[in-house]
Amino acid sequence: MQVKQGVRFKTFSPVMLWMLNALYLYSRRVSYDIVITSANDGHVLPSRHVKDEALDIRSKNIPSSDEKLRFIDIMHFMLGPYVTIILEDENKDNEHFHMQAKKGSDFPGILRP
Repeated sequence: MQVKQGVRFKTFSPVMLWMLNALYLYSRRVSYDIVITSANDGHVLPSRHVKDEALDIRSKNIPSSDEKLRFIDIMHFMLGPYVTIILEDENKDNEHFHMQAKKGSDFPGILRP
């Protein structure tokens, strides 16, 4: 897993740590790099980025459309109902995955049995 130069993390909210952990675990299973391209940088309110509850992930280095869909499916499975994952600007220069705390949802932190 990599972080693009210039990406800024202000604080590590519980949902941010949840997303980073899932990305790290996923990155160990694939042959391409998982690259974080934005955290708390270059955004304004009401963006979840400003609240340390969103990440952008490079998608153009993922080898196929099927693999991009697989990434979304696996992230949904790993992160559960608390995180939204979408492919923004598909097939455009700015194409990327956007992950954020689901609107209207309070992230409970690490769930205990």
